[in-house]
Amino acid sequence: MVSKADLCQKVDLELIAQHVRPSIYEPSQFPAVFYRVVNPRTTFVIFSSGKVMAYGGQKLEDVRSHFVQLLNELRPLGIATSTTKPPEICMLVGNSETPDRIDIEQLSRTLVGAVYEPEQFPGLIWHRVGKEAVLVFASGKIHITGPKSIERMNLILDELLDFVQQSLVSQETHRQVMHPRQVMT
Repeated sequence: MVSKADLCQKVDLELIAQHVRPSIYEPSQFPAVFYRVVNPRTTFVIFSSGKVMAYGGQKLEDVRSHFVQLLNELRPLGIATSTTKPPEICMLVGNSETPDRIDIEQLSRTLVGAVYEPEQFPGLIWHRVGKEAVLVFASGKIHITGPKSIERMNLILDELLDFVQQSLVSQETHRQVMHPRQVMT
């Protein structure tokens, strides 16, 4: 899950990095402080503008709970926490897997918006409406990014699996037509 929050004020990243643990701040590498929570694993990225991005967490309630924990760490540094905007979902990231291998070359011919360039990337990339994208690998692994709800993610997965099934049926029909005994008669 990717979510965003706002401290609604500018913050001193050096001060946060010195006093809030565990945090990582390497301004020459990236202009933000990373604050990590272990269980469930969530990483907050705090920018000097006060904007906060959160990566990880299984439920929004968990991310919000960890955000409160972060606010409790920031309060002693003189950072006002009463006007903050709590985390909201930006997008979800999900994984699935089929029990069978997927012929992604065949699938790339039937999916509108699909890109498959095996010389550049070993999976099929299916660009969807807006910022939604699906990565499909021959092993059967599927990664979905961009939806804002579990329902939308499941809808995308169902639609993809329908195309995969149609692709399999199409291959079986093609194999039957091209079967050597049928060609010879």
